[in-house]
Amino acid sequence: MSKDLYWTYNKPSDSYDLHFHSFGEEKIIATISDIGDGWEYDSETLGVDNDFLDADNMEDAQVEMLDLIEDYYEDQANMYGNLLEKFREAKGSE
Repeated sequence: MSKDLYWTYNKPSDSYDLHFHSFGEEKIIATISDIGDGWEYDSETLGVDNDFLDADNMEDAQVEMLDLIEDYYEDQANMYGNLLEKFREAKGSE
């Protein structure tokens, strides 16, 4: 990880926050918590509150959360790429 993407431990809530610094702004993009019988996550980026990960430990939960965020960004990039292509096609057919 880098200075632009890192985890911090949040002692009061016994959770881990995923920080991402992009475009001059730093945000917490996800939080994971050990709820005793599994790992739960919240992510404003993904629009998810109180969903569950398939992880058995903190390291696996962090990897799974990073993968979910990466998949989301990839899906968004593909969607906007397709949208741009359709726009250019429509623009060219004037």
